[in-house]
Amino acid sequence: EISVDDYDSHLPIGSLPFHFRKELNDFKKSSQGWLEADPVKTKHIREKILQNNSKKIIGLSWNTKSSLPLAFQRNVKLEDLLLPLKNLDLKFINLQYGDVSKEISDLKVNHGIEVLETPDLDLFNDIDGLAALISACDSVISIDNLNSHLAGALNTRNQLLLPYVADERWGYKTNKSYWYDSITIYRQSVPGNWDDPILEVENNLKI
Repeated sequence: EISVDDYDSHLPIGSLPFHFRKELNDFKKSSQGWLEADPVKTKHIREKILQNNSKKIIGLSWNTKSSLPLAFQRNVKLEDLLLPLKNLDLKFINLQYGDVSKEISDLKVNHGIEVLETPDLDLFNDIDGLAALISACDSVISIDNLNSHLAGALNTRNQLLLPYVADERWGYKTNKSYWYDSITIYRQSVPGNWDDPILEVENNLKI
């Protein structure tokens, strides 16, 4: 514990942008990413996922457990997210923390869509391992949660799904993030309906 006698003044960390991000151009100093995952871990994970295959690896995160009001509106069902992407030649990998094994298993049984898991990696507590897993992906599809921010900080391509009413830090109407160059934003045009943004993600992944 630090005594109040040890400093003359203090500044809440949340107030730092007020001093260092005075205009949009100030974000460009770090918007290309400022983190780098362990390259050895990243290479090992990518090789393990691909197994000499040349498919693109797509990381997935579709849920938040945040207790913030209306945070549940960010969530999308895994089935709703992947059914439109079923026929694309992609490898899907789970980035979602928590016990989602049944949801993943049901998706494979009911629709033949496989989402790979990394049982030896703690996606909630091992941030270093999660960063390597994200960096091993060609692209990430995520809602507004830790994974979208981590992918942005790692400069990993990220398709970000936002609800109709989103956190103001993602800007207003724009499909780009001033925090992270690697993020493309897909917003709901109708509250609670993910059809249009997921269709846009599908078209983007076809390119």
